[in-house]
Amino acid sequence: MHALHTVRVVLLGVVVLFSVIVLALAAALINTTESLGFYYVFSALALAVSILTLLTVGLLLVFDHIRTGFVTSRIVVELIVLGILSILWLATAADTASFNSFAVGCGADSCWSCPSQHHDVNSNHDAACGEIQAIEAFSFLNWIILMGYCITLLAFSIIHSRRGNNGVWHSSVKETNFSSRGGGIV
Repeated sequence: MHALHTVRVVLLGVVVLFSVIVLALAAALINTTESLGFYYVFSALALAVSILTLLTVGLLLVFDHIRTGFVTSRIVVELIVLGILSILWLATAADTASFNSFAVGCGADSCWSCPSQHHDVNSNHDAACGEIQAIEAFSFLNWIILMGYCITLLAFSIIHSRRGNNGVWHSSVKETNFSSRGGGIV
């Protein structure tokens, strides 16, 4: 096992953990607002992206652990899948940040922009703000982790390909030795 593979497993494990946190927070926020007859679109997006991430990253890790050379373990597939997930996390974070700053005004002393007919939301403003800010923070963190990993993997793969290993794109991170000068699939 090489260093990048270890970093990959740790980073994807952190992404799974953050996705579980976002899943719980978004579900709690949807549960609170559904009882009032509405829900926020950003929380539904956060819920969907966290479920998609748990399924996708979970399958990537399991298939890579069970069988070497599985199609989902290929670097090109991993770059595409994790790149799409990073864009989805950026969209979730941006949508949450937009809602947080324009609609709710978290950080203010009162919920001046909340609809007056939703007194329960007004009374739970601090709790809702905490959930919204946490969803925003963990969404941005997942985006940063996934985008950083994708950029690193892409750079290592391009360098390794230029060194003569054109098969790097169809190998897995686990079986590729990026520190070798020539070929490097172990």
